[in-house]
This record gives sequence, C-alpha cells and structure tokens, in this order.
Amino acid sequence: MRSWPWWLPESRRTVLVILLSLPVALLVRGRPRSLEEIPAHVSDSAVIFLLIYLVIYTVFTLVVLVRSSRAEMEEWARAEDRGSWAQRYVYGTAPGPGVSLFIGAAALLVTIVWMPGEVIENSAFSAGVRVLLGVSLVVVSWVAVAVSFTVAYLVEDVQSGGKALGFPGKEVQYRPLADYAYLALAVSTTFGTTDVDLRTGQVRRTATVHTVVAFVFNTVVLAVVVSLLA
Repeated sequence: MRSWPWWLPESRRTVLVILLSLPVALLVRGRPRSLEEIPAHVSDSAVIFLLIYLVIYTVFTLVVLVRSSRAEMEEWARAEDRGSWAQRYVYGTAPGPGVSLFIGAAALLVTIVWMPGEVIENSAFSAGVRVLLGVSLVVVSWVAVAVSFTVAYLVEDVQSGGKALGFPGKEVQYRPLADYAYLALAVSTTFGTTDVDLRTGQVRRTATVHTVVAFVFNTVVLAVVVSLLA
C-alpha cells in the first residue's frame, strides 16, 4: 500500500480515480438494447462516470491532504514543477485544478444538454432522477474545483517561502491547510480574496483564473435553479 503523501501529485490521483470510476459507470448503466438507445446510453453513462469521478476525486484528495503531514506536503510542493499554463489547467501534470477543472466543465455541459431530456431522448432515467443527478453534478463539480484550487494555493505559497499569501495575523510561513481552503472557498463564493493579500504575480494569476471559473460555475448553478423553479 502506497503511503498517503505518494498520492499528492495530481496525475497519480487522476489516474486512480479514472480507473475506479469507469468500470462502475459501465456497470450501473449496462448495455444498450438497441441501436436507437446508443446516444442515450452514452449520455447516461457519461453522467454517471462524471458524478462518480468527481465524488471519488474530491473525497480522496481531501483524505490525502488530511492524512499527509505539513512537512510531507511542503516537501512535495517544493519538489513539484509548476509547469506551463496548459500543464496546470488542462493536462493535470502540474499542481493545479488540471483534470478536475476539465471534468467539472464537462459535467456542466452535460448537465445543461442532458438534464432537460429534450436534446437527448430515451434516457433510462426519469425526469426526476435526471434533475437529481444534474444538480448533484453541478454541486460536486463546484466542490471539486474549490478543493483543487486549495492545493494550487498551497503549492504556490510553499514554493514562494510563504511570501505569496498574507493572512491576517499570520506572518509566519507555517499555515494550516484550512487557511488555503478558506481562500479557495472565499474566491469560489464571493469572487474575491476577502481579507487575504495576494503578494506575487503568480498567485494573482491563479486567483484570476479561479475567479473566472467560479463565476461560470455559479452562473450555471443559478441557471439550473431558475430552470427548476420555472
């Protein structure tokens, strides 16, 4: 059994979660009974896969972070290459939202197209179940993105020697994981950093991307709520 710190790199967690999620999604939906059912079968399976992936990713990432000591997280963060923009936000090979952001965006798109049941017909799920799955996808996607940005802020602060972020009353370099989670949740909910200072260009760029992503996610959440109430 690998130690918890071994799972800190985004790419390792991503591969494991995909390997766990894909078989479960295929088993839950089963096989299509006819050619006409293939589009609905593919979309249903995609929704199940995305939901399972995001749930496992979020829970597993939180467990890895909590079970790893501060010293272990700092050792990993210092050794990590920040990589290019694409590596951080698309490929997931560098610390950052990476694949979770891509999966979250796919989940939002699938929810918008699939949940109403008008574009893709013959779903095996009833309208009520589609709404439940769609809302769950949006909520879990939002949480997964917040968790992944928590990791990104931690890495950037550690690599800067504690100079990237300024928390009220905490000028020391040692900061608990909860401080980075606080910043990530603040940006995700208010589109701002509240009382946290961003002191380097790199962390400001990360916060800018996070703000844009949070705005898109929150807009979709609002649109889903309005559509349900209409």
